[in-house]
Amino acid sequence: MPKLLERLAGDGLNIAPMENQRSTTIYLRRNAKTQPKLFPNAGMDDVRLTIQTVTPAILVAEREATSRTSLSELLREEGYRVVEAGDSSAAVNQLTHDSNINVILADLEMPSWTSIIHHARSQLPESFILGMLRYGALANGLEAQRLGAQAYLIKPLDFAEVNQWIQRYLKGLARIKI
Repeated sequence: MPKLLERLAGDGLNIAPMENQRSTTIYLRRNAKTQPKLFPNAGMDDVRLTIQTVTPAILVAEREATSRTSLSELLREEGYRVVEAGDSSAAVNQLTHDSNINVILADLEMPSWTSIIHHARSQLPESFILGMLRYGALANGLEAQRLGAQAYLIKPLDFAEVNQWIQRYLKGLARIKI
């Protein structure tokens, strides 16, 4: 169950995920825990809501298979839909065929990494691009930002920091400099 729904369940709401996991049925009961404004009519004791949830999609473009798989699994555990690419060509192909990708995590040391950023900026201009590189390749990070990446992180990655950047973007705060 996504983190938001877990928080709602903790507030005393009865949540029943549907089979396809893209919608969730929430049963709200009028009691001391719910806000009266949710139930404007005196006779409304129970309300059934169906909320369509859009799972954020993340492309992990990383040439090292172990790093790619590990990062992808951690992101899936957070509730994201993750697609993987082991090279720049596969990444561009994923971006071409999946216009719902919100976040791109790109290895800035794989051959032709600039093609990922160019393609994302032209086809998915609202996407968030986060570069990943070793300390010795900082020039690639600066080039990536010049081409349109919002930020870059130094490997080995701290997953909490990666997730923090993603959450900032999803909440509309990714443009804040730290």
